[in-house]
Amino acid sequence: MLAIHAGASTVSEPLFRGNPPKVFRHPALRRGFTVLLVDDNHDHRIPLLRALRDQKHTVLYAADGASGENLFQTSQLEIDALVACADMKRMCGFELARRVARMRPEVRVLLMWRHFEGPEEAQRAYEHGYAGIEEPFTPEQLCRRLTGLLAAPRAIGSKKEH
Repeated sequence: MLAIHAGASTVSEPLFRGNPPKVFRHPALRRGFTVLLVDDNHDHRIPLLRALRDQKHTVLYAADGASGENLFQTSQLEIDALVACADMKRMCGFELARRVARMRPEVRVLLMWRHFEGPEEAQRAYEHGYAGIEEPFTPEQLCRRLTGLLAAPRAIGSKKEH
């Protein structure tokens, strides 16, 4: 039986002798996704990078939207999720998310924004089909939010055209 502990940042499975039943191999619950983290604030980016790696994700990171887009285009790894700051200089997270979604619509997007940006940013994310998390949050809260996003089924046609 699969157990998800309230408040925990991981999904746990009971121990089995031999191979676990196939139900535990569901791709949406696998560990070790590849995440592109883009944030122009070094003091935010580094703790998030460490927390995502602690969750066994492969993390590529960039300090601005343009570098993030370049990394997305040139990476030899298939990126599963984009985690980006909504309010960056040069290219905001919304523009980066739009460009990534145009290239690969199946990539999950989680945008981070500050509290004072408030309901407008939440509405903008919702309208474009992106998940969001509002500061202040802990790295563990971001990891839980991302885990839920990656595990949730994606509805066909749920993303609006940009």
